[in-house]
Amino acid sequence: MRRRYVSGRYTNRAEIDIIARRGNLIVFIEVKHRKTLNAAWGAITNPQIRRLRAAAETYLLERRWGGNARFDVIIIHGFHLDWVKNAF
Repeated sequence: MRRRYVSGRYTNRAEIDIIARRGNLIVFIEVKHRKTLNAAWGAITNPQIRRLRAAAETYLLERRWGGNARFDVIIIHGFHLDWVKNAF
């Protein structure tokens, strides 16, 4: 549906890597590529989560979305890919 949505360009901005839709569900996806799984999770900080949630709320309000939404995380480490649904 959309890649690299940026909210609040002149303030405390956030970038949502992927926004996907399936029926009545919008999924906001944060993608992290690190050498290890722990390093990837460590790169997702509480301030970043707050900015991502605010960006998602802005996106939903702009589109007057009345359906469901969730946040997923895709972590790429080495030759592995982990997809965590409802991550935060």
